[in-house]
Formats: sequence, C-alpha cells, structure tokens
Amino acid sequence: MTPRSFTLLETLAVLMLLGLVAGWGLAAIDRSVSPQLAADRFAAVDARARLLARTDGPQVLVLEGTRAQLASLDDDARTGSFELNASLRIESNDQPIDRIVYDRLAQSVDFTVYAEGNEAALLHVHGLTGWTESLSDDER
Repeated sequence: MTPRSFTLLETLAVLMLLGLVAGWGLAAIDRSVSPQLAADRFAAVDARARLLARTDGPQVLVLEGTRAQLASLDDDARTGSFELNASLRIESNDQPIDRIVYDRLAQSVDFTVYAEGNEAALLHVHGLTGWTESLSDDER
C-alpha cells in the first residue's frame, strides 16, 4: 500500500483560502483606529481650519459622528470633509459643542477633545493660539 498525500492543487486551494481569511482579518484591523490617532487627526483638521481662516476668511468646523465638515462662513462653501474613523466629543467650558468657529485671526474658543464613551481627555486646544496639547495617560 502506498501512502496517500495531498496533491499540489489541494495544497494551493488551502493556501488561497488562508490568504483570503488573513486579508479580511487585516482589513478589519486596519479600519479600527485608536482614540489617540483620531485625536491626532482632529488636531491636523484644526490646524487646516485655522490656516483657511487666515487666508479665506472665517471658517466653521462641524463634528458629525466620525466625520468633521469644514465650511466657510462668508460664502457657505464647503472646504473639506475629513474622516476621523472614531467618534469624538468636544467640550468647551465643560459644555458639549458640535461646532467650532474660527475668526479671521484663526482664533476659536478653548476646547478639549474626548473619545466617545471615554472620560479621559485626549487633546486640549488653546483657541487663541491654536496650540494643541496631546494629553498622556499621566495627565488624564
């Protein structure tokens, strides 16, 4: 009796299925974003809003779920839509806000960014200067 083994075709089929399953797993991992990364993305959007406010006039940044919408106050034209991939909450003076207005000098109110469902602050933005402080675990 000769020992039976797998054919090359069977081996390739199994490897192809394993590759598909691994690809789906990596795609799911890639979509999940840490709250700190989302806060860093928000800081970049805030910096862009301040730059546009200085060059194009007053801007408003509206937070809608996991997206941030940036629009001009003068002509109501949308200047950008940004995917944050995480739900963030913004508070100013301990009051929740859903929009931030930037004047021609790129100034806004001071605000703090929180990850939704988490009481730990991720980022504090000084509205007068736009200076951002990323809060570490020790400062939270």
